[in-house]
Amino acid sequence: MYTTPKGRRQAKSAKYTSPFPSFWYCSFPSYQSAILQHLHHIVKSSPEKYPYHIANKIDDIPVEVAPDSDPRKKKLRNAQKRSKHKKRQQEKRTHPGTEL
Repeated sequence: MYTTPKGRRQAKSAKYTSPFPSFWYCSFPSYQSAILQHLHHIVKSSPEKYPYHIANKIDDIPVEVAPDSDPRKKKLRNAQKRSKHKKRQQEKRTHPGTEL
């Protein structure tokens, strides 16, 4: 079990929280479909009790924990950059002559 080092996030709720996401890769060739259906049902029925994410394939992994090279993450980053740039351009048009 992971224990937070002294001086770091010592709040009671964070004492045993790992600072990184954990991934478990499992293969159940004969029973995969039945097992995944059962796990999905358990997790969805009580998300506060089971705060897990089950991914049947790589594209199901949440973007926030995907590697930086993931195409979905790159798309999201580019969209955020475009949005930020667009906002700056709009601010320049509404406040001409001021540097931001």
